[in-house]
Amino acid sequence: LGKLVNLIVENQLSKRQEVIDLQNAMKRVLDLFSPDPDHPELQAVEIRELESKINAGLKEVIGGEARIRTDPPDINSLLLPNTELVVRDTAVDIDTKVGQQGHGLQRTLVITLLQLLAEAQETTVGTPATRRAVILIVEEPELFMHPQMERRMRDLLYRLSAQPLFQVACCTHSPVFIDIANRHKAILKMSKTVEGVVSAKQVTNEIFAGHADEVERQRLLAVSRFNPSVNELFFAREVVLLEELTAVAAFERAAEVTGLFTRHPGKKRGVSIIETNGKGNIPAFQRVLNAFDIPYRVVHDEDRRNAGELANNLRIVALSGNPPANHPIHMVGPESLENTLGYVPQGGTGKPYAAVCKVEELHNQNALPQPFLDALNFVYFGALTEPPL
Repeated sequence: LGKLVNLIVENQLSKRQEVIDLQNAMKRVLDLFSPDPDHPELQAVEIRELESKINAGLKEVIGGEARIRTDPPDINSLLLPNTELVVRDTAVDIDTKVGQQGHGLQRTLVITLLQLLAEAQETTVGTPATRRAVILIVEEPELFMHPQMERRMRDLLYRLSAQPLFQVACCTHSPVFIDIANRHKAILKMSKTVEGVVSAKQVTNEIFAGHADEVERQRLLAVSRFNPSVNELFFAREVVLLEELTAVAAFERAAEVTGLFTRHPGKKRGVSIIETNGKGNIPAFQRVLNAFDIPYRVVHDEDRRNAGELANNLRIVALSGNPPANHPIHMVGPESLENTLGYVPQGGTGKPYAAVCKVEELHNQNALPQPFLDALNFVYFGALTEPPL
Protein backbone atom coordinates (compact mmCIF):
# COMPACT_ATOMS: atom_id res chain seq x y z
CA LEU A 1 0.00 0.00 0.00
CA GLY A 2 2.81 2.39 0.85
CA LYS A 3 4.39 2.05 -2.60
CA LEU A 4 1.05 2.61 -4.29
CA VAL A 5 0.54 5.77 -2.25
CA ASN A 6 4.06 6.91 -3.17
CA LEU A 7 3.44 6.39 -6.88
CA ILE A 8 0.23 8.41 -6.75
CA VAL A 9 1.79 11.18 -4.65
CA GLU A 10 4.78 11.29 -6.97
CA ASN A 11 2.51 11.75 -9.99
CA GLN A 12 0.57 14.52 -8.29
CA LEU A 13 3.45 16.39 -6.63
CA SER A 14 5.59 16.44 -9.74
CA LYS A 15 3.25 19.07 -11.19
CA ARG A 16 3.43 21.48 -8.26
CA GLN A 17 5.56 24.62 -8.51
CA GLU A 18 7.06 23.95 -5.06
CA VAL A 19 8.55 20.67 -6.26
CA ILE A 20 9.80 22.26 -9.47
CA ASP A 21 11.43 25.02 -7.36
CA LEU A 22 13.04 22.36 -5.17
CA GLN A 23 14.43 20.60 -8.23
CA ASN A 24 15.89 23.87 -9.51
CA ALA A 25 17.36 24.63 -6.08
CA MET A 26 18.95 21.18 -5.97
CA LYS A 27 20.48 21.81 -9.41
CA ARG A 28 22.04 25.05 -8.17
CA VAL A 29 23.53 23.16 -5.21
CA LEU A 30 24.91 20.47 -7.53
CA ASP A 31 26.49 23.16 -9.70
CA LEU A 32 28.71 23.99 -6.72
CA PHE A 33 30.45 20.65 -7.22
CA SER A 34 30.68 20.57 -11.02
CA PRO A 35 33.01 22.92 -12.89
CA ASP A 36 31.48 24.55 -15.92
CA PRO A 37 34.07 25.80 -18.45
CA ASP A 38 31.67 28.53 -19.55
CA HIS A 39 30.79 29.54 -15.98
CA PRO A 40 33.66 28.54 -13.65
CA GLU A 41 32.36 30.97 -11.05
CA LEU A 42 29.45 28.62 -10.34
CA GLN A 43 31.70 26.05 -8.70
CA ALA A 44 32.11 26.62 -4.97
CA VAL A 45 35.43 28.12 -3.92
CA GLU A 46 35.64 25.52 -1.16
CA ILE A 47 35.37 22.68 -3.71
CA ARG A 48 38.03 24.22 -5.97
CA GLU A 49 40.41 24.67 -3.05
CA LEU A 50 39.84 21.10 -1.84
CA GLU A 51 40.47 19.72 -5.34
CA SER A 52 43.68 21.79 -5.54
CA LYS A 53 44.98 20.35 -2.26
CA ILE A 54 44.14 16.80 -3.34
CA ASN A 55 45.82 17.28 -6.71
CA ALA A 56 48.91 18.78 -5.10
CA GLY A 57 49.39 15.54 -3.23
CA LEU A 58 48.66 13.44 -6.32
CA LYS A 59 51.24 15.23 -8.47
CA GLU A 60 53.99 13.85 -6.27
CA VAL A 61 52.94 10.31 -7.25
CA ILE A 62 51.04 10.39 -10.56
CA GLY A 63 50.36 12.85 -13.29
CA GLY A 64 46.54 12.51 -13.08
CA GLU A 65 44.03 14.98 -11.75
CA ALA A 66 41.20 14.35 -9.27
CA ARG A 67 37.73 15.88 -9.45
CA ILE A 68 34.98 15.90 -6.81
CA ARG A 69 31.64 14.75 -8.19
CA THR A 70 28.23 14.10 -6.69
CA ASP A 71 25.29 12.28 -8.25
CA PRO A 72 22.02 14.19 -8.39
CA PRO A 73 19.66 12.90 -5.69
CA ASP A 74 16.19 11.58 -6.44
CA ILE A 75 13.76 14.23 -5.25
CA ASN A 76 11.18 11.54 -4.53
CA SER A 77 13.57 9.74 -2.20
CA LEU A 78 13.65 12.91 -0.11
CA LEU A 79 9.89 13.39 -0.05
CA LEU A 80 8.32 9.95 -0.03
CA PRO A 81 10.03 7.57 2.43
CA ASN A 82 7.93 8.80 5.34
CA THR A 83 4.67 8.93 3.38
CA GLU A 84 2.15 6.33 4.53
CA LEU A 85 -1.57 5.74 4.69
CA VAL A 86 -3.34 5.48 8.03
CA VAL A 87 -6.99 4.94 8.91
CA ARG A 88 -8.56 7.30 11.40
CA ASP A 89 -11.25 6.18 13.80
CA THR A 90 -13.23 9.42 13.95
CA ALA A 91 -15.11 8.30 17.05
CA VAL A 92 -11.96 8.37 19.20
CA ASP A 93 -9.57 10.37 16.95
CA ILE A 94 -7.02 7.56 16.72
CA ASP A 95 -4.91 6.79 13.66
CA THR A 96 -4.04 3.15 13.00
CA LYS A 97 -1.85 1.62 10.31
CA VAL A 98 -3.56 -0.12 7.41
CA GLY A 99 -1.80 -3.38 8.26
CA GLN A 100 -3.74 -3.46 11.52
CA GLN A 101 -7.07 -3.38 9.71
CA GLY A 102 -9.10 -6.31 8.38
CA HIS A 103 -8.27 -7.92 5.05
CA GLY A 104 -11.50 -6.70 3.47
CA LEU A 105 -10.68 -3.06 4.24
CA GLN A 106 -7.10 -3.55 3.06
CA ARG A 107 -8.27 -4.95 -0.29
CA THR A 108 -10.80 -2.14 -0.68
CA LEU A 109 -7.99 0.37 -0.16
CA VAL A 110 -5.86 -1.44 -2.73
CA ILE A 111 -8.63 -1.12 -5.32
CA THR A 112 -9.14 2.55 -4.49
CA LEU A 113 -5.42 3.28 -4.80
CA LEU A 114 -5.15 1.34 -8.07
CA GLN A 115 -8.05 3.37 -9.43
CA LEU A 116 -6.28 6.60 -8.48
CA LEU A 117 -2.99 5.31 -9.87
CA ALA A 118 -4.63 4.44 -13.20
CA GLU A 119 -6.10 7.93 -13.42
CA ALA A 120 -2.74 9.48 -12.48
CA GLN A 121 -0.88 7.44 -15.09
CA GLU A 122 -3.33 8.46 -17.80
CA THR A 123 -2.93 12.16 -17.01
CA THR A 124 0.79 12.28 -16.19
CA VAL A 125 2.64 15.00 -18.05
CA GLY A 126 5.92 14.11 -19.72
CA THR A 127 7.44 11.75 -22.24
CA PRO A 128 8.09 8.07 -21.47
CA ALA A 129 11.80 8.92 -21.22
CA THR A 130 11.14 11.20 -18.23
CA ARG A 131 8.63 8.96 -16.46
CA ARG A 132 9.25 6.17 -13.99
CA ALA A 133 8.74 2.58 -15.16
CA VAL A 134 6.55 0.54 -12.83
CA ILE A 135 6.18 -3.22 -12.36
CA LEU A 136 3.14 -4.16 -10.30
CA ILE A 137 3.12 -7.73 -8.94
CA VAL A 138 -0.13 -8.97 -7.39
CA GLU A 139 -0.57 -12.38 -5.81
CA GLU A 140 -4.11 -13.77 -5.77
CA PRO A 141 -5.96 -10.46 -6.16
CA GLU A 142 -9.25 -12.31 -5.67
CA LEU A 143 -8.63 -12.90 -1.95
CA PHE A 144 -11.20 -11.45 0.47
CA MET A 145 -13.32 -10.02 -2.35
CA HIS A 146 -16.90 -10.59 -3.39
CA PRO A 147 -17.51 -11.12 -7.15
CA GLN A 148 -18.30 -7.50 -7.99
CA MET A 149 -15.05 -6.32 -6.40
CA GLU A 150 -13.14 -9.05 -8.23
CA ARG A 151 -14.39 -7.77 -11.57
CA ARG A 152 -13.53 -4.20 -10.61
CA MET A 153 -10.01 -5.25 -9.61
CA ARG A 154 -9.64 -7.14 -12.89
CA ASP A 155 -10.63 -4.09 -14.93
CA LEU A 156 -8.16 -1.91 -13.04
CA LEU A 157 -5.26 -4.31 -13.57
CA TYR A 158 -5.99 -4.56 -17.30
CA ARG A 159 -6.32 -0.77 -17.48
CA LEU A 160 -2.96 -0.26 -15.77
CA SER A 161 -1.23 -2.83 -17.96
CA ALA A 162 -2.26 -0.83 -21.03
CA GLN A 163 -0.34 2.24 -19.81
CA PRO A 164 3.16 3.02 -21.18
CA LEU A 165 6.01 1.88 -18.92
CA PHE A 166 3.59 -0.10 -16.75
CA GLN A 167 3.75 -3.89 -16.41
CA VAL A 168 1.39 -6.04 -14.35
CA ALA A 169 2.16 -9.58 -13.21
CA CYS A 170 -0.72 -11.35 -11.53
CA CYS A 171 -0.90 -14.85 -10.02
CA THR A 172 -4.51 -16.00 -9.72
CA HIS A 173 -6.76 -19.00 -9.18
CA SER A 174 -9.86 -17.10 -10.25
CA PRO A 175 -11.37 -17.36 -13.75
CA VAL A 176 -12.53 -13.76 -13.42
CA PHE A 177 -8.98 -12.48 -14.06
CA ILE A 178 -8.47 -14.55 -17.23
CA ASP A 179 -9.59 -13.42 -20.66
CA ILE A 180 -10.06 -16.42 -22.95
CA ALA A 181 -10.57 -14.25 -26.04
CA ASN A 182 -7.75 -11.69 -25.74
CA ARG A 183 -4.02 -11.26 -25.10
CA HIS A 184 -3.18 -14.94 -25.02
CA LYS A 185 0.56 -14.20 -25.03
CA ALA A 186 0.14 -12.59 -21.61
CA ILE A 187 -1.17 -15.83 -20.05
CA LEU A 188 1.34 -18.18 -18.42
CA LYS A 189 -0.37 -21.43 -17.40
CA MET A 190 1.38 -23.25 -14.55
CA SER A 191 0.47 -26.84 -13.76
CA LYS A 192 1.74 -29.65 -11.53
CA THR A 193 1.59 -33.36 -12.22
CA VAL A 194 0.63 -35.95 -9.60
CA GLU A 195 4.36 -36.64 -9.27
CA GLY A 196 4.91 -32.98 -8.31
CA VAL A 197 6.58 -31.88 -11.54
CA VAL A 198 5.77 -28.24 -12.37
CA SER A 199 5.46 -27.14 -15.98
CA ALA A 200 4.63 -23.87 -17.70
CA LYS A 201 2.89 -23.13 -20.98
CA GLN A 202 2.84 -19.79 -22.75
CA VAL A 203 1.89 -19.18 -26.36
CA THR A 204 4.17 -17.05 -28.52
CA ASN A 205 1.49 -15.79 -30.91
CA GLU A 206 -2.01 -14.48 -30.47
CA ILE A 207 -4.52 -17.21 -31.29
CA PHE A 208 -7.03 -14.97 -33.07
CA ALA A 209 -4.61 -12.64 -34.84
CA GLY A 210 -5.93 -12.30 -38.37
CA HIS A 211 -8.85 -10.34 -39.76
CA ALA A 212 -10.64 -13.60 -40.60
CA ASP A 213 -10.43 -14.61 -36.93
CA GLU A 214 -12.11 -11.49 -35.59
CA VAL A 215 -15.69 -12.79 -35.80
CA GLU A 216 -14.72 -15.97 -33.99
CA ARG A 217 -12.86 -13.99 -31.33
CA GLN A 218 -15.83 -11.68 -30.82
CA ARG A 219 -18.17 -14.63 -30.39
CA LEU A 220 -15.84 -16.16 -27.82
CA LEU A 221 -15.58 -12.81 -26.07
CA ALA A 222 -19.37 -12.55 -25.86
CA VAL A 223 -19.62 -16.03 -24.31
CA SER A 224 -16.94 -15.32 -21.70
CA ARG A 225 -18.29 -11.87 -20.88
CA PHE A 226 -21.69 -13.21 -19.88
CA ASN A 227 -20.36 -16.49 -18.47
CA PRO A 228 -16.84 -15.94 -17.05
CA SER A 229 -16.87 -19.45 -15.59
CA VAL A 230 -15.80 -20.74 -19.02
CA ASN A 231 -12.34 -19.47 -18.12
CA GLU A 232 -12.16 -22.33 -15.61
CA LEU A 233 -10.73 -24.42 -18.44
CA PHE A 234 -7.32 -22.84 -17.73
CA PHE A 235 -7.36 -24.42 -14.25
CA ALA A 236 -8.88 -27.80 -15.16
CA ARG A 237 -7.35 -31.26 -15.49
CA GLU A 238 -10.29 -32.59 -17.54
CA VAL A 239 -12.31 -30.34 -19.84
CA VAL A 240 -15.51 -31.37 -21.62
CA LEU A 241 -17.02 -29.02 -24.21
CA LEU A 242 -20.82 -29.15 -24.52
CA GLU A 243 -22.73 -27.00 -26.95
CA GLU A 244 -25.51 -25.74 -24.69
CA LEU A 245 -26.77 -25.53 -21.13
CA THR A 246 -29.46 -28.14 -21.80
CA ALA A 247 -26.77 -30.79 -22.21
CA VAL A 248 -24.97 -29.67 -19.05
CA ALA A 249 -28.18 -29.90 -17.03
CA ALA A 250 -29.17 -33.29 -18.47
CA PHE A 251 -25.82 -34.99 -17.95
CA GLU A 252 -25.24 -33.61 -14.45
CA ARG A 253 -28.71 -34.66 -13.31
CA ALA A 254 -28.28 -38.10 -14.89
CA ALA A 255 -24.96 -38.55 -13.07
CA GLU A 256 -26.73 -37.75 -9.79
CA VAL A 257 -29.79 -39.98 -10.18
CA THR A 258 -27.90 -42.96 -11.63
CA GLY A 259 -25.40 -42.90 -8.77
CA LEU A 260 -22.41 -42.12 -10.98
CA PHE A 261 -21.27 -39.35 -8.66
CA THR A 262 -21.68 -41.68 -5.67
CA ARG A 263 -19.56 -44.39 -7.28
CA HIS A 264 -16.99 -41.90 -8.59
CA PRO A 265 -17.13 -38.86 -6.26
CA GLY A 266 -14.05 -37.28 -7.80
CA LYS A 267 -15.87 -36.77 -11.09
CA LYS A 268 -18.46 -34.36 -9.74
CA ARG A 269 -15.96 -31.50 -9.39
CA GLY A 270 -12.93 -33.03 -11.10
CA VAL A 271 -14.42 -32.73 -14.59
CA SER A 272 -14.91 -29.16 -15.81
CA ILE A 273 -17.91 -29.04 -18.11
CA ILE A 274 -17.81 -25.94 -20.32
CA GLU A 275 -20.95 -24.76 -22.07
CA THR A 276 -19.96 -23.08 -25.34
CA ASN A 277 -23.34 -21.48 -26.10
CA GLY A 278 -23.74 -23.18 -29.46
CA LYS A 279 -21.96 -25.75 -31.61
CA GLY A 280 -20.58 -22.97 -33.81
CA ASN A 281 -18.50 -21.70 -30.87
CA ILE A 282 -16.86 -25.05 -30.09
CA PRO A 283 -14.00 -24.55 -32.63
CA ALA A 284 -12.98 -21.27 -30.97
CA PHE A 285 -12.69 -23.05 -27.61
CA GLN A 286 -10.74 -25.86 -29.27
CA ARG A 287 -8.21 -23.42 -30.68
CA VAL A 288 -7.51 -22.00 -27.24
CA LEU A 289 -7.29 -25.44 -25.62
CA ASN A 290 -5.02 -26.72 -28.38
CA ALA A 291 -2.69 -23.73 -28.04
CA PHE A 292 -2.25 -24.26 -24.30
CA ASP A 293 -2.03 -28.07 -24.51
CA ILE A 294 -5.06 -28.52 -22.25
CA PRO A 295 -6.65 -32.01 -22.54
CA TYR A 296 -10.30 -31.99 -23.54
CA ARG A 297 -13.08 -33.92 -25.19
CA VAL A 298 -16.18 -32.77 -27.06
CA VAL A 299 -19.80 -33.92 -26.94
CA HIS A 300 -22.29 -32.38 -29.34
CA ASP A 301 -25.42 -33.18 -31.32
CA GLU A 302 -24.91 -34.94 -34.63
CA ASP A 303 -27.80 -33.10 -36.36
CA ARG A 304 -27.64 -35.63 -39.19
CA ARG A 305 -30.58 -34.18 -41.08
CA ASN A 306 -29.41 -30.59 -40.73
CA ALA A 307 -27.13 -29.96 -43.69
CA GLY A 308 -26.10 -26.60 -42.26
CA GLU A 309 -24.45 -28.27 -39.26
CA LEU A 310 -22.23 -30.54 -41.34
CA ALA A 311 -19.56 -27.85 -41.75
CA ASN A 312 -19.44 -27.32 -37.97
CA ASN A 313 -19.13 -31.07 -37.37
CA LEU A 314 -16.25 -31.36 -39.83
CA ARG A 315 -14.40 -28.37 -38.38
CA ILE A 316 -14.68 -29.77 -34.86
CA VAL A 317 -13.20 -33.06 -36.09
CA ALA A 318 -10.39 -31.25 -37.91
CA LEU A 319 -9.40 -29.32 -34.79
CA SER A 320 -9.51 -32.37 -32.55
CA GLY A 321 -6.12 -33.52 -33.75
CA ASN A 322 -4.66 -36.65 -35.22
CA PRO A 323 -5.02 -39.29 -33.91
CA PRO A 324 -8.54 -38.49 -32.66
CA ALA A 325 -7.69 -39.99 -29.25
CA ASN A 326 -5.81 -36.77 -28.43
CA HIS A 327 -9.10 -34.89 -28.12
CA PRO A 328 -11.92 -37.42 -28.56
CA ILE A 329 -15.33 -36.46 -29.89
CA HIS A 330 -18.72 -38.05 -29.30
CA MET A 331 -21.78 -37.07 -31.30
CA VAL A 332 -25.23 -37.63 -29.80
CA GLY A 333 -27.23 -38.96 -32.72
CA PRO A 334 -28.70 -39.33 -35.02
CA GLU A 335 -30.14 -35.92 -34.33
CA SER A 336 -29.90 -34.34 -30.89
CA LEU A 337 -29.91 -34.90 -27.15
CA GLU A 338 -33.62 -34.10 -26.97
CA ASN A 339 -34.35 -36.53 -29.80
CA THR A 340 -32.40 -39.25 -28.00
CA LEU A 341 -34.36 -38.67 -24.78
CA GLY A 342 -37.60 -38.77 -26.76
CA TYR A 343 -39.13 -35.35 -26.36
CA VAL A 344 -39.57 -32.18 -28.37
CA PRO A 345 -37.91 -29.17 -26.70
CA GLN A 346 -39.70 -25.89 -26.32
CA GLY A 347 -37.78 -22.68 -26.99
CA GLY A 348 -36.72 -20.27 -24.28
CA THR A 349 -34.95 -20.43 -20.96
CA GLY A 350 -36.93 -23.45 -19.79
CA LYS A 351 -35.02 -25.93 -21.97
CA PRO A 352 -32.51 -27.01 -19.29
CA TYR A 353 -35.31 -27.58 -16.75
CA ALA A 354 -37.29 -29.60 -19.28
CA ALA A 355 -34.24 -31.79 -19.90
CA VAL A 356 -33.77 -32.37 -16.16
CA CYS A 357 -37.43 -33.35 -15.78
CA LYS A 358 -37.19 -35.78 -18.71
CA VAL A 359 -34.05 -37.41 -17.30
CA GLU A 360 -35.76 -37.89 -13.93
CA GLU A 361 -38.89 -39.30 -15.57
CA LEU A 362 -36.97 -41.83 -17.67
CA HIS A 363 -34.77 -42.82 -14.75
CA ASN A 364 -37.81 -43.49 -12.56
CA GLN A 365 -39.12 -45.76 -15.34
CA ASN A 366 -35.69 -47.42 -15.67
CA ALA A 367 -35.84 -46.32 -19.31
CA LEU A 368 -32.87 -44.02 -19.92
CA PRO A 369 -31.84 -44.79 -23.54
CA GLN A 370 -28.51 -46.56 -24.02
CA PRO A 371 -27.22 -43.90 -26.46
CA PHE A 372 -27.79 -41.29 -23.74
CA LEU A 373 -25.99 -43.45 -21.16
CA ASP A 374 -23.13 -43.90 -23.63
CA ALA A 375 -22.85 -40.14 -23.96
CA LEU A 376 -23.04 -39.76 -20.17
CA ASN A 377 -20.08 -42.10 -19.72
CA PHE A 378 -18.16 -40.29 -22.42
CA VAL A 379 -18.67 -36.96 -20.65
CA TYR A 380 -17.24 -38.17 -17.36
CA PHE A 381 -14.84 -40.94 -18.40
CA GLY A 382 -13.97 -40.32 -22.04
CA ALA A 383 -15.31 -43.77 -22.95
CA LEU A 384 -18.71 -45.28 -23.71
CA THR A 385 -18.61 -47.60 -20.68
CA GLU A 386 -18.17 -46.81 -17.01
CA PRO A 387 -14.87 -48.12 -15.67
CA PRO A 388 -14.95 -50.72 -12.88
CA LEU A 389 -14.49 -49.54 -9.32
